[in-house]
Amino acid sequence: RALTTYAGYQTDVYAQKAAEIIRRRAPLARPFFLSVAFLAPHYEEAAVRGATGVTVRAAPRHSGRFATLPLPRPRGFNERDRSDKPGFMRRFKSLDGTAVAGITAEFRARRESLLAVDEAVAAIVRELGAQGTLANTYLLFTSDNGYLQGEHAVPSGKMLPYDPSTRVPLLIRGPGIPGRRMSREPVSNIDLAPTI
Repeated sequence: RALTTYAGYQTDVYAQKAAEIIRRRAPLARPFFLSVAFLAPHYEEAAVRGATGVTVRAAPRHSGRFATLPLPRPRGFNERDRSDKPGFMRRFKSLDGTAVAGITAEFRARRESLLAVDEAVAAIVRELGAQGTLANTYLLFTSDNGYLQGEHAVPSGKMLPYDPSTRVPLLIRGPGIPGRRMSREPVSNIDLAPTI
């Protein structure tokens, strides 16, 4: 199989590919499954860092959009007293101004990268509508993990059992699912495949 290289921002390419698949499959009047897993807002190779020093790259059209967005500082942000935490958590140093500035830059870049994801999801929904299949399509939107951004003095990460890294959105719409309802049932990504 030949290797294909695509030009443009990866999220945009995925959105275009998803729309192509919908256009090709929807007229067949047979159910189909499409999974789109965007890289944004995940870490990219170190070469992406360039002059900004951040590990996440926004689409060029969104770069700088959130340049002044303040970093959320929830109650556990830069937690000084971690005596109730496991030993490895107590080894994290308190965050200084340089560390907070780095976390803030990453936070802004992540948010900017998600703007293209928002546009891609809208484009997929539009294409389903244009093909007349939106009304009988189930759409599931979720993430693989949350992300720590200074909570409990952890500068970054997703592998710790704290809410910022374990809580992720799960939005579902489709036939028979009432709109604007919220369930507090605990679910995990492992539940998605058997549910589908």
